[in-house]
Amino acid sequence: MAKRRVNLDMTGVESYTRCPEGEWLAKVAKIEEGTVQGSGDDCLKARFEVIKGSAKGCNVFETFSLTERALWKLKSFLEAIGMRANGKISLDLDKLEGKVCIIDVIHDEYNGTKRAKISSYLKPEEDFDDEGEDEIYI
Repeated sequence: MAKRRVNLDMTGVESYTRCPEGEWLAKVAKIEEGTVQGSGDDCLKARFEVIKGSAKGCNVFETFSLTERALWKLKSFLEAIGMRANGKISLDLDKLEGKVCIIDVIHDEYNGTKRAKISSYLKPEEDFDDEGEDEIYI
């Protein structure tokens, strides 16, 4: 009987760690257009990377549905990063990458699996301080 083998190159592959609950300063590491699994609705898929504190390096994923009833979540995010979020707007996705905000992470269960979920977006304050550091993020 032949041996069953799969050859892989794991160089540079990061391990996944669920982000702890709490408020974390994070940047938009990547954002792209996509479709919502199941409904097929247009959406923006974003990956946020925590950039400060004990959760530094953790990633949290968000799907912003572009349906009228779900735009409130995208609006909240845009306001948190200081972008215009009223009336008709045109988003340059390249300019969204690197933007910084505070994400409030909670743990939620989906299909029997615990996952990190963003419950809200907050604008960073000059005095945001999660470990006694005196840095200013705007």
